[in-house]
Amino acid sequence: MKRKAIVRIVVWSLIIVLLAAVIISAIAASKNGLGGFQVGLGRFSLGYYRFGNSGEYQIGDFSADAGSVSEIEIEWLYGDVRVESYDGDSISVSEDAGLDEDDMLRYRIHDGKISIKYRKSGFYYGSREKDLVVMVPNDADLDELKVSAGVGELTAAGLSVAQLELEMVSGNAVLERISASKLSTESVSGKISVTGSSFKEANVSCVSGEIDFLGTADEMAFECVSGEMSAAFEAPPSSIEIDAVNCDAEIFLPEGSGVAASTDGISSRISIYGVEAGSEYTYGDGYTRLKVDSVNSDVTVLAK
Repeated sequence: MKRKAIVRIVVWSLIIVLLAAVIISAIAASKNGLGGFQVGLGRFSLGYYRFGNSGEYQIGDFSADAGSVSEIEIEWLYGDVRVESYDGDSISVSEDAGLDEDDMLRYRIHDGKISIKYRKSGFYYGSREKDLVVMVPNDADLDELKVSAGVGELTAAGLSVAQLELEMVSGNAVLERISASKLSTESVSGKISVTGSSFKEANVSCVSGEIDFLGTADEMAFECVSGEMSAAFEAPPSSIEIDAVNCDAEIFLPEGSGVAASTDGISSRISIYGVEAGSEYTYGDGYTRLKVDSVNSDVTVLAK
């Protein structure tokens, strides 16, 4: 009897752990715009991925006339995603070769928008990690690019787009040579790295990770929880907002840049060019408005 009771306890414990993993995965995926999850290891994995109007989607690699496309939306659960510019005329989309049909990507082109989905809608068994590559012509005129990714590295390079929105559950995001009017990047766990890029308005958010920014932005907002952040600006932004919890931040501005700081911190230290700032502090002409809300975080402004 004791042995049977122990077995039952073990079995139910495993079931509870599995259900907890499913719930956590589903919450994380839902938070980041993904309608699915995967639990387990290798061929013992159980996954679920769902999207609406699945009957309207086609299967596999494809290309599309860039002149007829203004928006691209991507949902990718597991694997790397790379979106980059190239010297071509069409938008080209490809994934790993040798996949079963159920595991191939789905896509729909409707009203100038390309929608790319991870795989067939429904339950699946076994590990399904795969990589996606999207090639966009150098002269493409995109209004919006949105990528919702689960686990893997997300790379965007050499793109010009009005609005860029990136959401990740776990993995690194690398942005290189991006020009956008508006950037929104959110990561639950991983590093966000931005280099050689320019934005009118940018919002970068990370939980349990790292932010590394190099470029220009007129209006910049950072949100960081339990991590670290570094941002170096090629030109002084008009405003910087920082919300930090257990996250130390370093801001590098061009030599002589004026700063008008407004800070509200708990167990935090705010330093402007070597001077510890109070709730209000102004240096020079105060061109860059700096607003800091922080808990147990150090924020330091330095000259490049």
